[in-house]
Amino acid sequence: MDQAPAIVATDSLTRQLARRGRWTVTLQGGYLAATQTGAVGSHPRLHTRGKCKVFSTASRRRLIYRIARMNWQKLKYTKFITLTYPDELSCRSIRRRTIDRDTFHRMMEEYLGRQVAALWRTEWQVRKTGEIEGQPMPHVHIALFAEPFIPWQIVRNRWQRAIGWKGYVRTEIELARDPGKTGRYCAKYMSEQDSLSLVIASYLSRVCGRPWGIKRPKLIPWHLEKVIEDVDPDVIVEARARAARRYPPIGQRANGGFTLLGDDVGKLYDAIEQMEWTAGRPGR
Repeated sequence: MDQAPAIVATDSLTRQLARRGRWTVTLQGGYLAATQTGAVGSHPRLHTRGKCKVFSTASRRRLIYRIARMNWQKLKYTKFITLTYPDELSCRSIRRRTIDRDTFHRMMEEYLGRQVAALWRTEWQVRKTGEIEGQPMPHVHIALFAEPFIPWQIVRNRWQRAIGWKGYVRTEIELARDPGKTGRYCAKYMSEQDSLSLVIASYLSRVCGRPWGIKRPKLIPWHLEKVIEDVDPDVIVEARARAARRYPPIGQRANGGFTLLGDDVGKLYDAIEQMEWTAGRPGR
């Protein structure tokens, strides 16, 4: 059977569709998004979410977008902590695991003597050894936004106390090897997909719970958000073409917005702003 040809957006169709609705371009750190609202024939979408289960593609995308918006120049000494449960606590409920995580965070704040922000993620893996071999178990990954040195003994002791366990439990704490790439390391560390095992998929289809979250988000240094509203459709067409040079799939769709991530997305934003001035419709 012949393979279906890829859809390539024609310039005329792209321009026609771009003229429907209003365009807004947003830049925040390494995140740039061009969004369209009020397009003819579009219907309002309900943004309510169902119960959280697996670490879906949409959930992973939201997590990466949040990480891209953070000011990593001020977070380059972030601590990356991994916490695991012993086999004996394999039946920990969602509520109990939430309490464990919150208790550990408060204990770390007590040790540091101040409130600190943190980004957490629960990753599921199948145990390869031990009495519960083959069963899914959660690993808690935490990016703790604190600069002072923290001994690994403190991390292990606080986790043992948080879960009420006196025996051995595996914990890890590390820094990104290159402080200038802490943001990239965090995105990789936090966004790894759960095991593809059918055991994991079957288990998570029955268990509800958030796969990630942020503690004390107001303490995180976010990049300043810049917005250009009512962008000229012709400018959007040109911006889409430039974006497609970096990420080709954008050029295969004639309509809808697009999102780019990276250290250099600000260059595209500046180009859009300049094109808006040239078009005689300066944004703010």
